[in-house]
Amino acid sequence: MVVGIPNVGKSSFINTWRSFNMGTKQSAVIEGARPGVTVRVQNRVRVLDKPPMYVLDTPGVLSPATRNIDEVMKLALCNLILETATNPRYVADYLLYWMNRTGDYSYLKLLEIPGEPTDEIDKLLLRICIAKV
Repeated sequence: MVVGIPNVGKSSFINTWRSFNMGTKQSAVIEGARPGVTVRVQNRVRVLDKPPMYVLDTPGVLSPATRNIDEVMKLALCNLILETATNPRYVADYLLYWMNRTGDYSYLKLLEIPGEPTDEIDKLLLRICIAKV
C-alpha cells in the first residue's frame, strides 16, 4: 500500500515502478497535478513479475490541525487542499502579501509588470492584463 500526504506523487511512483520492472509504458493508475485525483483505494497493481508483487494506490492522507487562516493559506499555496475548499482569489492575495512582506518583488520582473509593488491583488491583476495587451 502506497500512503502519503496529498499531491506528492504516489500514483506517479507506482506507474514508474511498474514501468521500470514490467517494461510497459501504459499507466496503471491515473495521475494528476492537483490533490484529489485518487479518491479511494484502487485495485491492486502488479509492479513485479518475479516474485509477483502488487501494490495499492491510496488517496492522500492529511488531517491538518490548522489553528489560523495563515496555516490554511500556506496549505492552499502548496496545493495540499482542494481548490474548492478555498477561494483562489484569497490564496493569490495571500501569496502577494507574503512575497511583499518578505521583500520578494520578483513577480514584477517575472510577469513583466512596470511600476512599484502593490499589496492589492485586484490592482496587480489589472496591471498584468494591461501589460499583456
